[in-house]
Amino acid sequence: MVRMGMGSPRRKWPLVLFCTLIVCGMGYASWAQKAGTAVRERLQLALIALEKHARSPVYRTRPLWGEGSKELAFAQYAQAAAAADAKGLPKSLSWDEAAGSLLEGGKAAAPERAQELREAWASAIEHLRVGAHSTAARPNTIPLLRLRSQSLGTAPTLPAASRDGLDVVLQLELRWLAHEARMADFVRLWMDAFTFTVDCHPERAENSGELPGHALVEVLTDDLLAALCERDLQLLDEFLNTAEPFVAELPDPDTYLVGWALGFVQSRATSESFGRRLYAWRQGFDPHREHIEGFLELLELRSLLKPAAKDGGEREAQWSRYRSARRERQTSASSVLDEISENIERQARQLLARVRLLRLAVAFHRGVELPQLADPFASAPLQVQIEGDAAVLRSAITFPGSQRIARRR
Repeated sequence: MVRMGMGSPRRKWPLVLFCTLIVCGMGYASWAQKAGTAVRERLQLALIALEKHARSPVYRTRPLWGEGSKELAFAQYAQAAAAADAKGLPKSLSWDEAAGSLLEGGKAAAPERAQELREAWASAIEHLRVGAHSTAARPNTIPLLRLRSQSLGTAPTLPAASRDGLDVVLQLELRWLAHEARMADFVRLWMDAFTFTVDCHPERAENSGELPGHALVEVLTDDLLAALCERDLQLLDEFLNTAEPFVAELPDPDTYLVGWALGFVQSRATSESFGRRLYAWRQGFDPHREHIEGFLELLELRSLLKPAAKDGGEREAQWSRYRSARRERQTSASSVLDEISENIERQARQLLARVRLLRLAVAFHRGVELPQLADPFASAPLQVQIEGDAAVLRSAITFPGSQRIARRR
């Protein structure tokens, strides 16, 4: 009987197969890596094109009411934030509407403590009010995305935490003034607070939370409108008419796509764990490639949203077509981006609707003819139903604040 030696073909074929698999795997990985690099370059070129045609933010060049100041708006806002931080104001401050008192940590603050806190935020409010009357409301640093320099862009002029802190202080002071029935002071501070919101509006596009303008509109209840004299109502009416065009400047959904996608383009697979890279072997061991392909798909679908329709009903139809479009390369990242993009624009359109409803309510309390104001969610004006000394004002769709009831006292 003939015995097979150690060097026989039957013993060598497993080794040959193993080597072949290794070579083929390395070849596939090399090809996949090159394909992944090409995908990154495609997305980066597309983002550069978006940056080139990006819509520039609109900033006011005069005060929305009252006399102007030559002070830089955002320099004053920064000082306001610094003043609030320097006083070490507690983060747990709120207002008890029923009791008409300041709460600290959920408990009513003693009168002496409440007055101490109010005096502490007075300097912050003063700086903010000077900024609100500035004729130079453009930030010194605008958070633009710079793709060619491989940078995520400059930081926002005011950190989100600083803006949020100022929003809280303004809310508390406004409610305090209303409780004291100092209506002339209330309405003037309200206009300055809303100007601050308008100035920061382009920079609010960094999260999907509620825009602070919503809370300010809620503060201006119908009872407070009824308590305003004709002079203050007229002043407020003129202010809202002047401020509305800035609120109507809706955020560009591409801004968020560029911001999110750029992070994935500039990321490197080597920053991920070995396990995640190994799991992504079909993408050339690049865990980010599937997200990059998902963003490229979104870029193609964004044509369904352009040009952005000015008519509210047509804009709703654009978003409806966009949502229903088939997505073959959707990932967790592209899905979240979809939700954020639509939510932020919807928040902005809701704020616009609420400002217009407030304009109608002010006109009703003044006893003047109500203007026809477009509904940001329909191809028709906002709905108005008047019965005697009461008016029901509403948008075509339902959302928090979509209806306002005005009653003459």
